[in-house]
Amino acid sequence: MLRTADRRLEDAAVTRTEALRAQRALIARELHDTLARANTQMVLRAQQAKAQLGDPERADQVAAALEDIVAVGHQSVTDLRTMLRVLREENAVATGAAPLSADLPGALERAEHDLRAAGLRPTLACEGDTSSLAPFLATTVARILDEAVANMIKYAARGARCSVQLDVDDEQVGLLVINPLAGNRRATPATSSGLGLLGIQERAQAHGGGADVISDDRQWILHVTIPLNASVPSTP
Repeated sequence: MLRTADRRLEDAAVTRTEALRAQRALIARELHDTLARANTQMVLRAQQAKAQLGDPERADQVAAALEDIVAVGHQSVTDLRTMLRVLREENAVATGAAPLSADLPGALERAEHDLRAAGLRPTLACEGDTSSLAPFLATTVARILDEAVANMIKYAARGARCSVQLDVDDEQVGLLVINPLAGNRRATPATSSGLGLLGIQERAQAHGGGADVISDDRQWILHVTIPLNASVPSTP
């Protein structure tokens, strides 16, 4: 009897530890995918605006960069308030519910806007019906796309052509990103933590999928696949 009770207590302790670990991972991903990415975007846009100051011919570009910074800042504050409100709700994190939902078509539009604003020449294509995806999966794909775009902006050569291909069929969701690299561009500690790619891999794996990254001196390629028949993960 005592041994059985001890084992149950030990099992309960292990379960609690695993639940807390999952909660911390979820919160860390949400913070990175909202606040960290927004702040990185604001820093990069501010750097672009600063580099164009004093050039009358680029006054419109400076104004556009400042407008983007204001918009991203407002959205970041809204996301933070939403996250805090949802996390305070009973069982919001314990059930694995994503604190913030994401609109996949909106993410595609945002991706094109952000890439063009950063001076890139993107080609975006979407094959299949994204509206058929479960909301939880659509949010995951949107988060992955957002992070991929953030990496493209940090490392791409200005004026370079880049591509984003999203495919949805009866069996899986596929995302292929191809981005030329600028050899003289290096991320600073303020704009790169290395956690973004880790988050992409964790999100894909949580849905039974995977994420492969190929990078050399010329280009950066991200290929993500997520099966549609996988069970809903405990964390997004």
